[in-house]
Amino acid sequence: MQVDAVVRAARATVAAAGNRAVGMVEAARQAGAAGHEALTQAMLEGLMDALARLAALESRKALTFAGAYDITKAYSPGDLTQRSGSLWLALVETTEAPGQSAHWREIAKCR
Repeated sequence: MQVDAVVRAARATVAAAGNRAVGMVEAARQAGAAGHEALTQAMLEGLMDALARLAALESRKALTFAGAYDITKAYSPGDLTQRSGSLWLALVETTEAPGQSAHWREIAKCR
């Protein structure tokens, strides 16, 4: 599921960049040689931005089911655990119990 989200985000980024590029090409055509240099710089900056955003998406940790909540365990962002009839997602590194701090988000009630 995470791969699908990354692909969707990458496609959206490329589509948005493509739309901006079309506008920049028209503006550069109207501006002449100076416009071409500015267009090249703008497109390079846009490409670098898109690559940085893609790298950030690809580096995200996949969700990991850690089983039933264990008071002795430390949880990492992206860890899922079950406690008190609910499924919880760790948002940050934490040793606190799900439902007892802002370190967790309740994903589903399993009752």
